[in-house]
Amino acid sequence: GMIPQILEEIPEEACLFTLNSIYFKGDWTVKFKKSETRKRTFTNIDGSSGEIPMMHMEEIFEYSSNDIWATARLPYGNGSYSMYVLLPHEDRNVDDVMAALDSQTWENEKNMMSAARLDLMLPSFETETNLKLKDIMKHLGMARAFDPFHAEFHEIFENPEDTYLGLLLQKSKIIVNEDGTEAAAVTIGGNCTTSVPPSEPQTISFHADRPFIYIIQERSSNAIFFIGAKVKA
Repeated sequence: GMIPQILEEIPEEACLFTLNSIYFKGDWTVKFKKSETRKRTFTNIDGSSGEIPMMHMEEIFEYSSNDIWATARLPYGNGSYSMYVLLPHEDRNVDDVMAALDSQTWENEKNMMSAARLDLMLPSFETETNLKLKDIMKHLGMARAFDPFHAEFHEIFENPEDTYLGLLLQKSKIIVNEDGTEAAAVTIGGNCTTSVPPSEPQTISFHADRPFIYIIQERSSNAIFFIGAKVKA
């Protein structure tokens, strides 16, 4: 029920739709107390600001910090799944984080994490996205599948020379609140014919009152289920 509709209409030239969905719901290992949630100022990515509900707790979490950002790991349940919050330092922004972030950098950062007592503030928020992935996938190297004259779908269609990938869409929704996180995403591809804790540490302030990146990741496989950014109130 989180994503009730993904297509507005079906083009006449469409001959096949393939859909993939993922759903995640996790309760925080240590839940935020709703009585601690207050309206606080969030500085948007464009420099403006707005008031949003900000959850708060002081607790021990895994934490690391480098020259660009600080990371806090908020586990769900027994700790197999976690949300990592990547908070740029005051003189940095989410673009700086993304420019520096790759798989090896991320693994190194996680290996540097250690227990710290955090004075943690995190917005409760709900985000929806609707992405057209065609240009993104072309940029990543998947150009031929979208080409009406060069796409190859021999294992699917009797006349693959007449078929190409006409669209690629993704809708996602994520809800973060005091109890935990609920998230869902659906990706649809349409084929068209060519007719178309240790000793008590010092308390560290970790106030996510400005744009940050969040990652939901499974620990044993390192599979990233969701990655996004909170950039405005």
